[in-house]
Amino acid sequence: MLVSAILILGAVSFIASPAASAGTPTQRLGFWLQESNSFPPAQTFFNAMFLTPPYPSTLMVMIFGIQQDEISGFGCSTSAHYTGGSASYWGQVAKMADSYPSIRLIFDIYFDPASGGSGTYGLSCFDSLVNSLGQYPSVYGLGVEGEYTSVAAGMTEAEMQTAMNDVTAIGKLFVNYYAPVAIPSGGYDIVHTNFPSSTDPESTLQDHDSHTIGIDSGYYYGFPFPGSATCPISPRTYGVNWNQCVVNTEISAAATFSPATARQFLELDVGFSSSGSFTGVSGLTTNQVWDNPVLRNWIWTSPSYQSSFILSTAPADPPTTAAATTSQSVTTTSSATTSKSETTATTVATSSTTATATTTTTSSIGAGPFTLSTYVTCPAGLSPCGVADPVGTGSYAGGAAVTLTAYPYGGFEFKFWTVCSSSCQTYSTNPLPLTLGANTKATATFATSTD
Repeated sequence: MLVSAILILGAVSFIASPAASAGTPTQRLGFWLQESNSFPPAQTFFNAMFLTPPYPSTLMVMIFGIQQDEISGFGCSTSAHYTGGSASYWGQVAKMADSYPSIRLIFDIYFDPASGGSGTYGLSCFDSLVNSLGQYPSVYGLGVEGEYTSVAAGMTEAEMQTAMNDVTAIGKLFVNYYAPVAIPSGGYDIVHTNFPSSTDPESTLQDHDSHTIGIDSGYYYGFPFPGSATCPISPRTYGVNWNQCVVNTEISAAATFSPATARQFLELDVGFSSSGSFTGVSGLTTNQVWDNPVLRNWIWTSPSYQSSFILSTAPADPPTTAAATTSQSVTTTSSATTSKSETTATTVATSSTTATATTTTTSSIGAGPFTLSTYVTCPAGLSPCGVADPVGTGSYAGGAAVTLTAYPYGGFEFKFWTVCSSSCQTYSTNPLPLTLGANTKATATFATSTD
């Protein structure tokens, strides 16, 4: 995963006028994003994300500023380079969200566990971002980005506990994505399924464990839009991508889930359209599906949405009620990714009978001695111009077969890949099959369609 420099584009104005919804909504729907592509100016992003239908009241973001600074050798500072960009951009978004008491932001942060507590890119750097972003009331939870802050990279239970201490010390909830080790008592997760976009079937919408307060569903990648699902969707169905049927299924499954405390958040990981760019609700030309007006209208008009989910524009958060439940043993299995999680403000009191909650996951990318880092180069002054996959930095076994794929945005075209290990080579093939034999940096270069 990769942090890109924050894009500066012209601002777009919006007027919010949501219709009143019936009933007393108790859940939040939002989007899952990661710092692997440029975003518009913070005000434009905030208006488009939160102040247009369906008025999402949550956002979950994976932050990779520390990783990018480590790759580039910049050091770690919340006032400079990539870490500083993360702190500044998401801090601006959080400051705006502070004016909307129903919005809940969740940030999960990569750090290098091999750096330990005192290393430049370790827990001390994690703590600096926690303190920077945690100053905003709208930031509901912070936690560890565990896909790359992994056991293979040196993550330990002691570091997880220290990370939690850093978060709870500023009065925030410890909410984690891809919990790499056991979550300490008092911490939370939002479980993950690749449904509908990849290897996980619809039945995984029922996944949860004893720490779960929500679910993130989808895959941060380019897929045909809209998808091909027809309702009702079989529990064994997967790979159908996003359409009205999938949206209704996602919302209905979350709205009726038991225990309700495990579905306080529904974060949609809708990725990118590989079917071409469109004009988003932001007013910008993009292929980021969270910005797609058709998808957003599917959510807004879904039968269970307005009666079950809190809107960003709601004047105040409804009161929470402590829920008593008996702890249970639950196993969650995902064929392509580890589970991710989030926190809840609702207190869950368990009975004195203790049972073990276990999350069993596997990954499609095994940890190994080699890394692959992917980047995008745009024409001067014209970022963003596209995205590349795999996203950011990943660990692979030696000799792993990887396919690099570049996705240009509208008005741009792919030119060539530059692949560097001990030396650099250029390739005009896209997609590009690659056998990883060393630590590798791959850069997709785009040009305007008229070049």
